[in-house]
Amino acid sequence: MTVSQAALAALITAFFAWAADSAQAEGASCAKAGTPTERTICANPELRHLDSEMAGNFSDVLAATQGAARRALLAQQRSWLKERDRSCHDGAADCLIASYRARLGALAALTARISAGNPTLLDVTSVALLGTWKIDGYLVPGVPDRHVSGTDRPGYLPKPGATITGQPGKLCSQDGDCQPFGLDRQTLGAAENGGTWLAALRLPPSTPFYVVYLSGKSAYGLIPRPDGSLLAQFLLCDKTYTTCVAAFQVWTPASLDATVRVLAP
Repeated sequence: MTVSQAALAALITAFFAWAADSAQAEGASCAKAGTPTERTICANPELRHLDSEMAGNFSDVLAATQGAARRALLAQQRSWLKERDRSCHDGAADCLIASYRARLGALAALTARISAGNPTLLDVTSVALLGTWKIDGYLVPGVPDRHVSGTDRPGYLPKPGATITGQPGKLCSQDGDCQPFGLDRQTLGAAENGGTWLAALRLPPSTPFYVVYLSGKSAYGLIPRPDGSLLAQFLLCDKTYTTCVAAFQVWTPASLDATVRVLAP
């Protein structure tokens, strides 16, 4: 990062970003608070915590970007700050808390895609799986009567009959266990091996395709269907792995808010 970029990042992350957990520094910052937003943050412990969390999460995402993606991320943060101050111009704590939580959700959707194996984000569009979904079995277009057994199911996919819940940056089982879960928006025509899934489903190349990142590692893809369900793609192979066909696990919406959504900056 250049000096000018570093300075800009510090300015647009958080009110107390420079305080470095120093109570004295925070007090000095609050002494200079001039806007209703700044005064509310100083007076509200929850907002001070959210502000600090914002600084850390934004720094993590910024470190994973470069070039056009970094410029886009900085523009997003400036846009969020402008909208925060416009919407919460009177400094109302509830308004500010909602604004911070929404932006933190968008950043969580990005950090879920970062790992040692995937250290760089080429696109900073925040996409999240939201709501509750029921795992409703399988679709094997090339062999409609093909049974998919428990051993056929890849270990990274949920078990049939299970219920899962998506939140920005994570996926939770019905037992409450959660794991980092990120989505990278592409099109089926541009996706790796996308031709396999295009041929199997007879879909246009412009069909949305979401690459799933589990704990920062790409694992599989999700394809939306017109009825609102999702198809999780995998290859179904014989015992010798000499013949494989395209197969899909069906995820059916189980709550009114179940969707894949691009999150606002």
